[in-house]
Amino acid sequence: MNTGLAEEGSSTGFLFVDTLDWMPSERKMFRKTPAKLIIGAKQADIVGKLLQGRILKGRTLRLLSQNIQIVFEPGDIAGCKEEESHITITLNEQAAAEFTHKLVPKEGSVPIFSSVNIVLNIIKTLIRDREGSIVETIG
Repeated sequence: MNTGLAEEGSSTGFLFVDTLDWMPSERKMFRKTPAKLIIGAKQADIVGKLLQGRILKGRTLRLLSQNIQIVFEPGDIAGCKEEESHITITLNEQAAAEFTHKLVPKEGSVPIFSSVNIVLNIIKTLIRDREGSIVETIG
């Protein structure tokens, strides 16, 4: 990792992410289904590195898409606060490390054990040329 990033953290506190969404947790009979954080594979690695450079330095990271804003903030206790189009995910050191480790550019669905009932869904990112033809698939 870049020495400056490790020592000082990341100066990027806000990032627009094309593929970003949230599906809230739901109560089903006797259990509660986890909330789902959906992110594109292309952005997953970048967001993971930014989280490490922000949360561990006591700073927030805001992700914004067309439909939702997700704010990661540092805290002693990991948790999640859901509002209509604004989600706040509080990460302690353990949860930040787990998110960073699991935010990789590979399609899949992985639970985040150190946070409150969240599953991370990483979906393929399709890179298209001007004509709309797929030139690269990430994930």
